[in-house]
Amino acid sequence: VGRVAMDRNCPESYADASAEAGASSSEASLNSISDRYGPLVQGALTPRFVPTCSRELLRQLGRIAEQHPEVVVQSHISESVDQAVVASRVMRNSSVSESLDWRGALWLATAGGAAA
Repeated sequence: VGRVAMDRNCPESYADASAEAGASSSEASLNSISDRYGPLVQGALTPRFVPTCSRELLRQLGRIAEQHPEVVVQSHISESVDQAVVASRVMRNSSVSESLDWRGALWLATAGGAAA
């Protein structure tokens, strides 16, 4: 279960007010899920996808992931060619996966993270 974090390129009513607000709300959601359900339900950090998350929001979510190694990171990476092109343009990277690799968060979200 994850609270969707996004702070740009989305309807204003869905957007976090800032990167700080998105990260803070995401961490509060993780704590709330843990407090309410214990080990039965696992909270997840959920940056929606690259075009809707600023680099700062991704960095802050990465810090939360570092502080909570048990937390899963889930996101959309590129469900279509058009989405991959837009994401690469927005983040000015050659690949979408580079944009999501905020201190190894992509690694944390794959089998490599599970093996650590």
